[in-house]
Amino acid sequence: MKRHWELEARMAELEKERLDIRKSLEGDQKAMAKLVMALQRLRRVPPEALFAKPGAPLEAAQSALLLGEIIPALDNQASDLKEKLVRLKNLSKEMQADKEKLVATADKLKSEEKELAKTLKNRESIYARTSEDLKTKQLEVKQISAKAQNLKDLVGRLQKDREEKKTAALRQQREQNTSSVRNAVYDPGPLTPLPPSGEAQLPVSGIIKTRFREIDAIGAESQGISITGRGGGLVVAPMAGQVRFAGAFKKYGNIVIIEHQGGYHSLIAGLEKIDTVVERNVSAGEPIGTLKNTGNDGKPSLYYELRLDGKPVNPAQKFAELG
Repeated sequence: MKRHWELEARMAELEKERLDIRKSLEGDQKAMAKLVMALQRLRRVPPEALFAKPGAPLEAAQSALLLGEIIPALDNQASDLKEKLVRLKNLSKEMQADKEKLVATADKLKSEEKELAKTLKNRESIYARTSEDLKTKQLEVKQISAKAQNLKDLVGRLQKDREEKKTAALRQQREQNTSSVRNAVYDPGPLTPLPPSGEAQLPVSGIIKTRFREIDAIGAESQGISITGRGGGLVVAPMAGQVRFAGAFKKYGNIVIIEHQGGYHSLIAGLEKIDTVVERNVSAGEPIGTLKNTGNDGKPSLYYELRLDGKPVNPAQKFAELG
């Protein structure tokens, strides 16, 4: 079965074609109506009247020649009109079938998302109970975000905080002489190693609205990509990594920042709800939240940035479907 957004896109295309055909039919009908009226007027004129008028035989001959050209043209128009009416009928059937599929897909998605929401809620509840220092970590991240001026600054501060924790942990373990420097790097807690990134996938299913370096809705050069998706749709981790930030941040609303191996960070904005927490390791494709139900133009969009060493880079270097 086609994905929900693909069915919506097809429905929009079919609706456009249907409207174009209806508009064309209206024009054809008006033109044919004028021709039919002219022929009816000509038919009401008695043959005797034609020959009683000066120059009538010549005009009658000219009329016959003209009719000889008009009638084939009328036949062609009638044939074209018939084809358009058949296409219009078929389009209506296709749209009805797609509409039924769309409703079925939407119902199935709602049911799956409902079950998934329960699972995610239970998962985070268990994680919150087992992670004693979760509240402390969340408070630290909140304080960092309050000082950050923008996304670049936020990523930089989060990275600096991680490096400082690494340094402090190494110093402490050197002093205690409980393990080697190499083992200290893999100490649990803030130094939990990043998982392999895995195969990259876009964080939401939908249509690319704005690409990297294109001019966005506010007239600025986009530092990432915008994806128009289904309201309430599932948002997933684009690659495996560790959640560095999860919450509201300035004009971006709810955002999630995930650190990946190799100095990469994913910034995901436009979420209605966040279903992950800071310091959590996530796999590629693992649910991290849901998309907003509405956008400024009625279609919700998810904003995604890929950063390398704090600088925005083209996501196409990680996502083959953007190439």
